[in-house]
Amino acid sequence: SSPERAKFWLSYDRDYVYFAARMQDSQPERIRAVEYRTNSTFTTDDNIELNIDPSGSLADFNVFGINPNGATSIALAGGRAVKREWAGEFLAKARRTPEGWEAEARIPWQIMSLPGAGLRDIRFNISRYIARTQRTYSLAFTADNHLADTPTWVAVDIPRRRNDHTLKLLPYGYVGGELDGGEIVNAGSDLKTHLTNKIELVGSVNPDFRNIENQLLSIDFSRFERLAPEVRPFFLEGRQYVGSFLFASQRIAQFDVGLNTYGKISDKTSFGIIDALSVRNENSLAFSVTQQTDPDTSIRVSGTSLRSPELNSDAMLARIQKNYGPYSLFVRQTNSWNSVAGADTEQTASVFY
Repeated sequence: SSPERAKFWLSYDRDYVYFAARMQDSQPERIRAVEYRTNSTFTTDDNIELNIDPSGSLADFNVFGINPNGATSIALAGGRAVKREWAGEFLAKARRTPEGWEAEARIPWQIMSLPGAGLRDIRFNISRYIARTQRTYSLAFTADNHLADTPTWVAVDIPRRRNDHTLKLLPYGYVGGELDGGEIVNAGSDLKTHLTNKIELVGSVNPDFRNIENQLLSIDFSRFERLAPEVRPFFLEGRQYVGSFLFASQRIAQFDVGLNTYGKISDKTSFGIIDALSVRNENSLAFSVTQQTDPDTSIRVSGTSLRSPELNSDAMLARIQKNYGPYSLFVRQTNSWNSVAGADTEQTASVFY
């Protein structure tokens, strides 16, 4: 239990979910908050998070965080890139008080992937991080295979997803020069549209990844390959749906044309497909289909394909993960083939407690 008391309020209307919280702190002068930006991260600041899954499936949580300065963080279900031009943003305010701090927020329904309209029991949880103790406290403990204990918000009237099939374009272009007298000319565009209420399509033509801040790796020695976290919006979209043991998007340095579609076929079945084409060079394809049969059972089938002048490679996997109380069973079968090493297969079975 938390040594500091907190209260929160939840409500909604046809356009927004409203969230407010009041956090008591016995040492308010030690509240930490250095971040002021929206759609940012503040892992070392005091903060409070609302986790909400409108589908109630326990597989599509959206996470909205606020720190005492009113800075916000956001993680959308499916791994959607936090690109305000695509997703919009939620508004939040916060302030310190003599007793601690308090915050309130307005979250658009349309920022989230919504199930069918109508009355639904949705799942939510509240987490508070206290920086001075480096401890996180939650309304309900859901780790260690306790996901089914997530609180339920009963009979919420989910609005209809506004699906106008509008094609959104974000073109770019620039010209410049180099010190040796060379010229720089480049142009391209990103695009996004809703194929259905639950399926998104993202595209990119000649993306310019140079304006994206890269992640840094430490210089610690390792005998194995290490990859920095992915930060490019094209690959962040739907990463939870398409991600698998087989696919590392960081290995695709650049492409000419890319398509990324992902979403939910039903409340329990999701998919993701990425295809990145570099003309006259290579084509990279990855896909996954996941069935969340219940909160404790997940089945996934994934595949990848690479075609290039130097290497052709294909791989497939099927895996199941099943929780039994505090135990978790994981079984995976992987088959691969490439034009250099030939065929290979791997079976993995693990039990965790």
